[in-house]
Amino acid sequence: MPLTNKDRKIAERFSENQSQPQKREQVYYNSLAVLAVNNYCRWMEISTDITGSDSWNPIAQTLGNVADLCLGSLGKIECRPVRFDASVVEVPAEVWHDRIGYLAIQFDEGFTQAKFIGFLERIERENIPLNEWRSLDDFLDLIERLETVESYNYQVHLGNWLQGIFEGAWEGIETITRPYNLELGWNFRQRSRSSSVTSNSHTSEIERVKIVSLEPPGTEMALLLGVTPTTPSELDISVELYPTQAHSHLPQELQLMILDHSGKSVMQAEAGGSERLLFKFSGESGEQFSIKIAWREISVTETFVI
Repeated sequence: MPLTNKDRKIAERFSENQSQPQKREQVYYNSLAVLAVNNYCRWMEISTDITGSDSWNPIAQTLGNVADLCLGSLGKIECRPVRFDASVVEVPAEVWHDRIGYLAIQFDEGFTQAKFIGFLERIERENIPLNEWRSLDDFLDLIERLETVESYNYQVHLGNWLQGIFEGAWEGIETITRPYNLELGWNFRQRSRSSSVTSNSHTSEIERVKIVSLEPPGTEMALLLGVTPTTPSELDISVELYPTQAHSHLPQELQLMILDHSGKSVMQAEAGGSERLLFKFSGESGEQFSIKIAWREISVTETFVI
């Protein structure tokens, strides 16, 4: 992975907080390693939270030798830097726990390139030769396993909705649009009023809404999901996405996708500054689908089982 001037300036800024030359060098190397892995993860569409990592905390930088990168709810990956002329990777004992794995990152002499030496899921000694590190594919396999487990654990079962059982994050439209809660876009408020007026004549339709946050920079929007039973084993499903600010539009580059059980996109649309996005489709009992909202390098995915 290339290292940019911006990456080097960030690492320099962190290192300047240290008074000892050896500590400044350590923080510089650690920060560059974390930035290299963060750039790689974004390229591979793996969600990260670099600002929420201990390695981004000036106090933790001073008190320890940490180079962790938080991968959201999947856990932390340790990004260990390697000098251009080194033959071993140093992994301090203080980072042998609370990690889902370890990546070794070697820099060239001018700090313009970061070479991924390899990956290990567990560490039991401080000095590990370069030839003992496993393929980077093992890291990607681990992420895939963890994402599969996370997706299973966080599936929303729409059959429960038909029984009046709802997950906490999915609320009634009338709740989410109360004045003291959120001021949603004009179209959403009109949609809410229309829904409340016609609800008596469409008692079989169930609608819930969830506020979705894309960070950074904290962009929020309302995801509305409606389900209507058409047969004992089939549902009509509507997916709508609205801005949360009054009279506003969805971000220009925002995309809304419907994914099948394998993660393949079967429906996709880009907001282009529109006031909302809407999909309608049908599904049968037992089928799985996901809703993915993507904006630039950031994405959120919700998984459902019919």
